[in-house]
Amino acid sequence: MWLRLVLLTVAVNVCVVELAKTGGLSKVKPNDEHYKLAQLSLRQYLKDSCADQDYQVIKVTRASEQVVAGTNYVLNFLVSATDCDLDENSEPSNSECSVVDKSDSYPCQSKVFSQPWSDYTEVTEVSCDLE
Repeated sequence: MWLRLVLLTVAVNVCVVELAKTGGLSKVKPNDEHYKLAQLSLRQYLKDSCADQDYQVIKVTRASEQVVAGTNYVLNFLVSATDCDLDENSEPSNSECSVVDKSDSYPCQSKVFSQPWSDYTEVTEVSCDLE
């Protein structure tokens, strides 16, 4: 009797914990999709901040996802300066830009919302510490 009660209690607790995770933010291993979203976030940051210098994403260091009516992504990534300036449209002045020094990298964070079935992706927040 006691064993059944203990097993039932454990099973209920496991179900409650699993339900609490559903719809929550989950850490995932960074992949190519996260890298592309980090690049999109960086472009948005450079445009919004009226930057003169071009940067490239070096590495996505952390990625989390939350399934809603689409997917929310939370990304942490590192960027480094390239040898290109940005034009008046915040685009690199050259199509062959190279990173100057990968060891000289700066942290960025972004939140991106995506609905692939409606071809909609929006960078909702992005910040970088380029100092």
